[in-house]
Amino acid sequence: MQIRLFYPYFLALIVLLPLVWYWVRYAPRRLSPVRQRLLIALRVVVLLLIIGGLVRLSLTQAYQRANVVFLLDVSLSVTAAMRQRALEFIRTVVQEKRPEDGIGLVVFGADATLEQSVSKDFTLQDIASEVEGSATHVARAIQAGMASFPPDGARRLALLSDGNENVGSAAEAALIARSLGAEIYPLPLGQDSGGQEVRVEKLVVPRQVQAGAPYQVEAMVMSTVETTASLELFRGGAFAGRQEVTLTPGKNRVQFLQQTSDEGVHLYEVVVNSPQDTLLENNRFRGFTDVLGPPKMLMLYDEPGPSTPLLEALQEQGLAVEARPWNTLPHALSGYLEYDALIFDNVPGFGISVSQMEVLEQYVRDMGGGLLMLGGEKSFGAGGYYRTPIEKLLPVDMDIPTKMSIPSLSLVMVIDKSDSMGGSINNTSSPRNLDERTTKLEVAKIAAFSAMKLLNPFDQAGLLAFNADWEWTVPMSEAGKREQIAGRLSALTHGGGTDLYKGMQEGLRVLKDVKAVKKHLIALSDGLTAHMDFEALMQEAIGSNITVTTVALGKDADRTLMDAIAHWGQGRSYYTDDPLFIPRIFTAETILVSRGLIEEIPFQPALQTEHELLQGVDLAQAPPLHGYVVTYGKPAAQLLLVTPKEDPLLAVQRYGLGRTAAFTADLGLRWGKDWARWERFPQFTAQ
Repeated sequence: MQIRLFYPYFLALIVLLPLVWYWVRYAPRRLSPVRQRLLIALRVVVLLLIIGGLVRLSLTQAYQRANVVFLLDVSLSVTAAMRQRALEFIRTVVQEKRPEDGIGLVVFGADATLEQSVSKDFTLQDIASEVEGSATHVARAIQAGMASFPPDGARRLALLSDGNENVGSAAEAALIARSLGAEIYPLPLGQDSGGQEVRVEKLVVPRQVQAGAPYQVEAMVMSTVETTASLELFRGGAFAGRQEVTLTPGKNRVQFLQQTSDEGVHLYEVVVNSPQDTLLENNRFRGFTDVLGPPKMLMLYDEPGPSTPLLEALQEQGLAVEARPWNTLPHALSGYLEYDALIFDNVPGFGISVSQMEVLEQYVRDMGGGLLMLGGEKSFGAGGYYRTPIEKLLPVDMDIPTKMSIPSLSLVMVIDKSDSMGGSINNTSSPRNLDERTTKLEVAKIAAFSAMKLLNPFDQAGLLAFNADWEWTVPMSEAGKREQIAGRLSALTHGGGTDLYKGMQEGLRVLKDVKAVKKHLIALSDGLTAHMDFEALMQEAIGSNITVTTVALGKDADRTLMDAIAHWGQGRSYYTDDPLFIPRIFTAETILVSRGLIEEIPFQPALQTEHELLQGVDLAQAPPLHGYVVTYGKPAAQLLLVTPKEDPLLAVQRYGLGRTAAFTADLGLRWGKDWARWERFPQFTAQ
């Protein structure tokens, strides 16, 4: 570091400093001593600043020798004229450099060679080195240039190339060079004016694919003119596809859909041929992919067993499928590591804990797993997935928007309030670290209020609590009166015996007189009750257009009777031994009844969006489906197949690193029975 004064004679003005003191000290105006000192200091500072500006003080650093290494592209994509312009540019720089600066030259193509080492006396006539020109390996040139620098002096790399890199990663090599103190200056060679050139810049091939799974291979083709071209793709030397395209000036993307069951590393090569081309040497590009073994799937099903046609179709396509009951869903992330994807085949969500759902969400989001949910009477919104972590990751919403036409509903909930409902939820088979005062009845009250919140404000709802007798805790009223409903629910307490018949009889009596398109009763009990003539009671209910659903809670519940009541009442029967699942059961049942979530009509699927999952599947030849669960597509999802009402049938989306799909019909059990006999069914399910 050096200090330099351009006009040092102005330093003579420093002799004026005593005059500043004299000027202030003997000024006619008398100042206090403090003000005199302050004024003297300020004027001295101003005078020094003026002197400093006049002398032009500057700090200079000694010049550091610069070492410049030119990286010259001599691959086949660089014409002789472009190369000659680059050499002239280098000679011009050599003539204008400082005497102490060093110049070096690296020439490169598929490999890199040091043409001349860094020297102060650099001269350049022509290129003597022979370099393989079939590729452009910029990264190797940067590495060779870094190795040629002397230990002292600034390091600078000047890259002279057309930028047609097709081997290695120049970006990674440049980051390493910068971390070692080198500066890189890219100097594009450009194109010869008026030249007709077509070349392959890149071939994008997935690093890894599953055997039998479809994938895309994309060629990036650069053209200087508008022309026709033929692209041929080869895998392992064998013909794998051809595309006849029209190229526009600039970059053009051409995609090939590929699929193979042969495991191992495969070499892909694309070749472009065009009538308007100058250099043929840059018309091909290579890439590799590793084809892994068949993906392993975990298929979870509800009783009585898995969908046999679906299981057989997947296995026929070479997929390894492990079928297990849904209640074996892993609780820890380690339980998913051996699987590539999960299939939910009519799995009820109200039997899966929130913690299990969160682990599954993490598996998809962070580990790149897949999830396919199939439709069924216990799936999607009908299965209790509304507002759960699983709904969050799927491409469809479980609730129907309120703008859709929904018929009026009257709902009565008949809730057991006997002594047994006063038991703590921590005493159940699912251990919980919760407040000991939280009882089964408290959870049931939460479930009832959650269900009422899902209703339209003008729907009718009521809650009847029973023990040995009954009482209307919430008399029939509009569901929109939530504050009033919440206040009445809070006053409900437990106690007494259990007489389900009386409670249901009273609830049905009130429902008969209500005017509504749909009338539904939900009965919850955790204990045994006297066996009265429930079948006759249910026949009366059906005669009054009332359906009945039952929820059996705990091991002491009379499951046989509750199942029979639901069967006679043309509703659904639920069972859980964990009270914390009650709100989800009530929510699912309310959505199912109030929204009409299940459509059971024959229909022909309609194609909404072209996608690789449907490649080779002629949906025009597909037989009809006979039902589906109504859902609503999310904004980020791709709707591939829809119903005649434009409800989602097949939807997919990315979620973090993974992918999820929803097929709202089933595949081969009830609604998809005709599809199970379709010749394209195995291919469709595997894809």
